[in-house]
Amino acid sequence: MPKFFLLFVCSILTFPLAAICLPLDRGKQAAKKVAEAYGIASFQQISRMRFTFHLQQDTLQVRREWIWNPKTGQAELVASDSNGTPPVNSRNAIFSPAGEEARAVDSMFIHDQCRLLFPFHLAWDKKVIMLIEEHQPLPVGKGYARRLSLIYPSRGGYTPGDVYRVYINRRNHIVQLEYYCRGEGTAGTITKWTRERKVGPLLISMDRPGAEKHFRIWFTDVSIMRAGSDTWITVH
Repeated sequence: MPKFFLLFVCSILTFPLAAICLPLDRGKQAAKKVAEAYGIASFQQISRMRFTFHLQQDTLQVRREWIWNPKTGQAELVASDSNGTPPVNSRNAIFSPAGEEARAVDSMFIHDQCRLLFPFHLAWDKKVIMLIEEHQPLPVGKGYARRLSLIYPSRGGYTPGDVYRVYINRRNHIVQLEYYCRGEGTAGTITKWTRERKVGPLLISMDRPGAEKHFRIWFTDVSIMRAGSDTWITVH
């Protein structure tokens, strides 16, 4: 991923041996339940999806608006605004990854879509090591939750080797998430998952404030279109 898309800080991540105490298939089972809780079984009904990704990190403000066809994989970058380094001067162009500029746009889309639909990637993404631990302290605030650790392969993709620690409540909803850039060090970001809203059959966390006030991810204008329909279904 180009350096101006890398929004997180890398350091060293270590897992205590005692933490890897349950079989890997328990981790995959837990991941499947999370994806199901957010409506993955109904995702195949969706023909189009639109959303606006927002990021605030220190003085950096980013806004990117997308329209996506999940069945064809095509995406349209409708608008892109940033008060930092401009990502790409691209507007209203349906793309497939080819060439430096298209790859940069593809990188942005993969980043934003993965943040929006992260629970579904627990089921979609392959070759990911998944470890589940019971009754772990939340990284922010008081309380405990199950912790699902996802370790991505060291090769492939835009940010190989990334690690996520997902904190899950009894309803299999994500309450907090730690992100480790390329699997190294203390968490680059810790976000709380708030404002869960229904968008048709899908459940989306619309606001992800960071543990520190200078960082926040959120989404607006999220809507879907079912196959065979030309009507947009919005958040309710």
